[in-house]
Amino acid sequence: MAQEYFTDKELAIYFNVSKQWIWQQAKRNPEFPQPIKLSSGCTRFSKTDIEKFENGCAKQRQLASRYGRLKTIA
Repeated sequence: MAQEYFTDKELAIYFNVSKQWIWQQAKRNPEFPQPIKLSSGCTRFSKTDIEKFENGCAKQRQLASRYGRLKTIA
């Protein structure tokens, strides 16, 4: 099975945010999937890594709401 990737633009659309937000998260949030440099001028984000990140965020939200505490994630 071939690895699938998001461009920064596709990922921004996916999360409904700006491309700048994507790069800020990649730089500042250690839990956010890191970009993969495929070649000079070609950097992508692994779809598998993004799905794992989303699943982790969903679990954190469930735990936070279960204990009556919602906190901002990412």
